Amino acid sequence: MYKLSTITSFLIFLFISMSVHQSFSQNLVIAGGGGLSDEIRLHLLSLSEKEQPNVLIIPHATAEDNWTARGEQQTEVFNTLGAEHVSVLELDNREEAIRLIERSDVIWMPGGSQQRLMNALVEAGVADAVRQHVASGIPTGGTSAGAAIMSKTMIANSERDEETGALLPVMSEGLGFWEEVIIDQHFSERNRLERLEYAVENHPGYVGIGIDEGTAVVFDGSQFKVIGEGTVTVVSNTGSSVDVRVLDSGVTVNTEGFSGLQKPFKDEVFALADKEIVQQAFRFIKEYDDQTVANQIHITEIPAPPFSEERRAARYAEMMREFGLTDVTIDEEGNALGRRPGRSGDRTIVFSAHLDTVFPEETDVTVTVRNDTLFAPGISDDGRGLTTLLTVLKTMEELGIETEDDILFVGTVGEEGLGDLRGVKYLFREDGPQIDAFISVDGSHGTRIVNQALGSYRYRVTFNGTGGHSWGAFGTANPAHALGRAIHHFDEMASEYVAEGPRTSYNVGRIGGGTSVNSVPFSNWMEVDMRSVDQARLYDMDEILKTAVQRGVDEANEVRTRGGELSADLDMIGKRPSGDIAPSVPFIQRAKAATVYFGDDYVLRRSSTDSNVSISLGIPSMTLGGGGSSGGAHSLDEWWYNNEGHKGIQRAFLILLSEVKLAE
Repeated sequence: MYKLSTITSFLIFLFISMSVHQSFSQNLVIAGGGGLSDEIRLHLLSLSEKEQPNVLIIPHATAEDNWTARGEQQTEVFNTLGAEHVSVLELDNREEAIRLIERSDVIWMPGGSQQRLMNALVEAGVADAVRQHVASGIPTGGTSAGAAIMSKTMIANSERDEETGALLPVMSEGLGFWEEVIIDQHFSERNRLERLEYAVENHPGYVGIGIDEGTAVVFDGSQFKVIGEGTVTVVSNTGSSVDVRVLDSGVTVNTEGFSGLQKPFKDEVFALADKEIVQQAFRFIKEYDDQTVANQIHITEIPAPPFSEERRAARYAEMMREFGLTDVTIDEEGNALGRRPGRSGDRTIVFSAHLDTVFPEETDVTVTVRNDTLFAPGISDDGRGLTTLLTVLKTMEELGIETEDDILFVGTVGEEGLGDLRGVKYLFREDGPQIDAFISVDGSHGTRIVNQALGSYRYRVTFNGTGGHSWGAFGTANPAHALGRAIHHFDEMASEYVAEGPRTSYNVGRIGGGTSVNSVPFSNWMEVDMRSVDQARLYDMDEILKTAVQRGVDEANEVRTRGGELSADLDMIGKRPSGDIAPSVPFIQRAKAATVYFGDDYVLRRSSTDSNVSISLGIPSMTLGGGGSSGGAHSLDEWWYNNEGHKGIQRAFLILLSEVKLAE
């Protein structure tokens, strides 16, 4: 059985943008609702210094006529866990209620409505007594509504925006056990990211903590740890920008640091941006915009199907020479490389975009224009990225901008699909060039910073047999039947595994084989995609797939009445590593600052891009967009619209320059 114990637990100190108010000496266990394992309540009890603490249940988040029943039910839960002294708070007598609060050693608040709970405590005149007692440091826990109320400014409910249809939070006053955070619960299960982002964006200085069901945050005043079965999402806002970070069970977060936009990096990048030569570069990029778009069209109309990027690579290398580079080559894998030497040359920063598209050779890639919008397969992904590199190069050459470090401009092959990142994997081969940092430009998004790599394994599984006529050879082991059995077992085992722990997915995307409806197949195959934020989880999913395939083969062989045995071949057709570059790393900090400089909010994201390889190696890396708006990626109706597209290139240029350093 695959349980939480298979997850690799490790201590990661992240830094998030909060300043914790220290009037409370916190021992908080904040749960996201749903079915809670015994681990969470037992952890709360373990925080008490007493072997048999006085546990106080505050059940008033539920309807008033259910207070007694909820209190009895929760008393039984804690009794089952070994707690012998459990009381339920009654609100009829204020003095007696305060006495119960003050003599308690542990407090627990179950779910319901956080506004109802807050109203009940305030109307009974005991809210301040609860605050004061919790401030003394007694272990306090809550789930669902009992978690949300621990915020000073809490999400009380939601309402639908009439114009946009978005579900927006209704804010109210909470108990404030953990000031300057806004807690949301049932987070992933009820898709509450949008409402928490809205709450944080409209309350600068607050950090959002979104907790999944079956999951809890344990906060001691200086750090918190994620326990339980799901994840915790941290949404941090420094007043101008937003970070979104998903934390897995076992992760510990130091809350005394700061991982929004740190002032030293903001000051550094803003000072760089205000230099006259950089301002000239910004003006040039804007003035060059029409030619940038013309270059984007030109590149897009050169076909670059999977494993056949030669024509586009050759033209791209030629354009790098035309734009001023002399050290231009195409390597053995097909990548187009152009080196722009720096004054010192001590470091090399890769600035890349991918040459390939997902479209086959016969696809018409002619660009058409309708209502100022460009339509063509690959016009944004990654025609825009490739063009961004060229415009940055053109700008630096035209203005004679010198840098301290080398820049290696690269058009990579094999980013899409079964290309399996073969271009960047070749760049990072054992005897490859020195690479100290890596920037990929992919698509259009002008504010997103991809610093987290989504890993994946992909297999083509082929089941082989002797085949024959469906009547005459009946009883022969059937590869199609084995495939069906394997899928059944894989889904059964994998669904149980992914139900808990770091986010992981699986998909049987394609099935094929056989010759006719009245033939026992000689061969059948399926293609399987597995993804996870955690590399260790991919290893486990790999084993689950292999076990399921073998079980399907064995069962099909057992029921055969004639002929030879089936066999199965598992061919890995894709392997993309996962990993993260911490938001506090200077490389990412400078990217945030550059985004803010142009008046935008930055968003940190996880994705599967060329940066996966370098991120997994711990090399400072990110993937950016080249500006403008786009849609329909990987479709024949892909489009790109020049909505201040030059700003995306200006941002990419500033991020690159902040890393390679302007030569003085």
